[in-house]
Amino acid sequence: MTPPRMTPPSGILTEEVHSSGAFVCERKNRKIFQNERHPKNNLAEQTVESCDSSISSKGNPKQSGSFRRTKTSMSLAAARETPESEPSSSSDSLYSVSSGPRTPPPKEEKIPQGKEKWFGTSVRNHTQNDPGTPVFDPQLRKVMEPHISKARRRREISSSHMNSPRGNIPVDGRTSFNNMIAPPFGVPYPALRKERPFLFDEFGYPLHNDLAQVLGVSDLSQLHLHPTQDKRTLLNPLLDPEARQPFHRSYDHFVTSFCIPLLHSLAMEQDIFHFNSMLNSNLSDAITYRYQAFPCIRVVRPGEFSIGPHCDMAYGHSVHNINFHIPLTPTFGTNSLFTESHPGKEDWHPLTTKSLGLGYIFDGAR
Repeated sequence: MTPPRMTPPSGILTEEVHSSGAFVCERKNRKIFQNERHPKNNLAEQTVESCDSSISSKGNPKQSGSFRRTKTSMSLAAARETPESEPSSSSDSLYSVSSGPRTPPPKEEKIPQGKEKWFGTSVRNHTQNDPGTPVFDPQLRKVMEPHISKARRRREISSSHMNSPRGNIPVDGRTSFNNMIAPPFGVPYPALRKERPFLFDEFGYPLHNDLAQVLGVSDLSQLHLHPTQDKRTLLNPLLDPEARQPFHRSYDHFVTSFCIPLLHSLAMEQDIFHFNSMLNSNLSDAITYRYQAFPCIRVVRPGEFSIGPHCDMAYGHSVHNINFHIPLTPTFGTNSLFTESHPGKEDWHPLTTKSLGLGYIFDGAR
């Protein structure tokens, strides 16, 4: 979550990639296709020959690779707030394994009359517009709880749906999940989902420069000073496939030559691969990676709202996703993305960057 900022010294521009899977040797083919569950989300597909290895997944093998882009986690807003229709999901609900009928999810805590309806406004008022990183003390937690409660419920509902095909059906005698922090059941590649920072060459992958070029600005951190203040007009070039090509090519290059190889190296270090030849399997060793064909770019200028508490899975994203958070301007204080160290711990902390070339991997799906 990102605590609110009324007048931060600069805007914030970030992008994020979701992924899961690993990488291997060379590109075999690449095409664009429609995501069956979310037909509006174009995904780029890359199939590569794995050097006699393929990834071992606890989930559906057909879903083992998936790169996606959307910003997730908790985000405290500023002057304006996200309406109810906007994603506003959770920090992660608590679960436990029990036998017997499913326990209903906890009820949402209603926001008392006279209290602020929007998450960021509530926190901003409590912190008296302080742009620094908030202290999540009991008083602030009390202010946040009605909003977090809604997010928990949304996450729990989506998690129940995810587990139902695996036998978690609300019938007497079946397994149900309640009161356990982020259960691992059906979650692929747990070793890859740990939050970790990474460095990349900002000159070799000039995402910030290419995006600035497309938008017609010289410095993304000064976007709020642009003569065009209407954000829709300012970002309109991103809706034009031709106009956005410089950034789109830069993004594709970054994902296919940096993000996927990074995941592959982490997977190799964690020894999560197996060799089909060793298993006497006739399956191909090719691995297919899917990532969102065009990234989700979040622009938060001083005094604007940002997205509220949420997890991606509550809004239809696959549990297979792993998030890559790539700030394109320095992030600090209340213009940072706030995440948990593990889904469900609610120990929120900011992902800060003093300069370009620093990104983060984290489990935003849950």
